[in-house]
Amino acid sequence: MYIKRLLIILLIAVMISGCGGGSGSSGINALVPGVTGTTSGGSTVTIKSENDTAWSLLRLGPSNFAAAKSSFNNIISSSTSTNEEKAVAEAGLGWISLKENGAASVDPNSSDLKKALTYDSTNKEALIGLSIIYLTRSGNEEIGYLESIGLNSVDYVFTSDYLNITNAQAHSLMALAYYNNGQLSNAEAQINKAKELDGNDLTIQQISDSLNSLGF
Repeated sequence: MYIKRLLIILLIAVMISGCGGGSGSSGINALVPGVTGTTSGGSTVTIKSENDTAWSLLRLGPSNFAAAKSSFNNIISSSTSTNEEKAVAEAGLGWISLKENGAASVDPNSSDLKKALTYDSTNKEALIGLSIIYLTRSGNEEIGYLESIGLNSVDYVFTSDYLNITNAQAHSLMALAYYNNGQLSNAEAQINKAKELDGNDLTIQQISDSLNSLGF
């Protein structure tokens, strides 16, 4: 059990750091697509565009985390932000913490990811982040978070406005969660679906290889 947990923690660390994920849109480290809806030249900056900009700063790496945090906090404290917009900002803060500290070091109960769900319980960015945190711990909370997105169905198509995690990668994460909790038939169905969708993806290969190394 110790070796199994250690290998999962190491795999999650790789997923967050983006090692092996490459650059651009591949790999879980490529958090966001291009910024959309931004304005310039004195035009009004909307909460949506500020969230987009803050997430793009998050993607650029640690040297831009402070600026991203400032924008996210402005959104959360703004009286004009909707609950959904605040959830997106809280999730952004949560992902910065994941990348700065590693999943095993983040307390899920006090995480900004958990706060995001108080604003919008369907926020996918928060649900994915929390599932990664719980994968480093005992228990099966990660399954509930991933299944609430819809990933328990191999036919579900995962999309996100801010995380550049592909549908195939999301299903491979669901496979890891199932395996971690002894649901081997479900894990097999999910990893097979992930490889069917994109068998050449490095993140999926890493998860598949790790499952094999654990005796899957």
